[in-house]
Amino acid sequence: MATKWNISNVDKQKIVGIFGILISLASLAYIAITVDIGLAFNSLLKIQWYWIFLATAIYLSTFLLRTARWKKMLKNYSGIPFKVYFESIMLGFAGNNLLPAKGGELVRMEYFSSKTGISRVTAFSSSMLIKIIDGFAILLILIVTIWLAQLPFFKNNLIMNITISAASIYLIIIVFAIVLRVQGKRIIEKLNTKIAKKKSFLRDNITFSPTKYAFSLIYSKRTTNFSNRISRLF
Repeated sequence: MATKWNISNVDKQKIVGIFGILISLASLAYIAITVDIGLAFNSLLKIQWYWIFLATAIYLSTFLLRTARWKKMLKNYSGIPFKVYFESIMLGFAGNNLLPAKGGELVRMEYFSSKTGISRVTAFSSSMLIKIIDGFAILLILIVTIWLAQLPFFKNNLIMNITISAASIYLIIIVFAIVLRVQGKRIIEKLNTKIAKKKSFLRDNITFSPTKYAFSLIYSKRTTNFSNRISRLF
């Protein structure tokens, strides 16, 4: 008799988490084997550490801005403390350092949803929208850098075409997101109205009836015979 395996959602999450950690450990082991640790350590000793501390402080301060931005995006969901947004973001970035393929975003979604009761779809979609905005900002910085630096590498037509194409795609996505945010309810209402009209038309005009079906076949056959006779006259 075959054995049935019952795996709950919690067990699936644990399996995915363990699998991600194993991949990360394998990647770190590969880097440790292939990279010259001594040379890397000597390079670190040459770094001016006060720049590291300054960069770290600036980087950590951006998490407060990220939190405020996310809270502003979900302003319709009042009553959610600033702390929950901040904890979710920190857990998401921590998960990205351990899990492959930006798995930390799923950690952020799950934690935020469990703490607030907001659906996972809303939490994940708002997180993805933030990523799109971040990507557009990075792309904008890249375009400005290309324009100011005037490096030979950036004068390559292929590089320029890729950059322009990526910028256009991001711009279209952001415009679509803004339109959906402003006119989303109206668009959905129009779509629902059109779908309802289509369903009503199909229901009224394509209702199956054996009598109507038989009549249509006879009428079609007679019409075909009559047209064939007419065609023979010419």
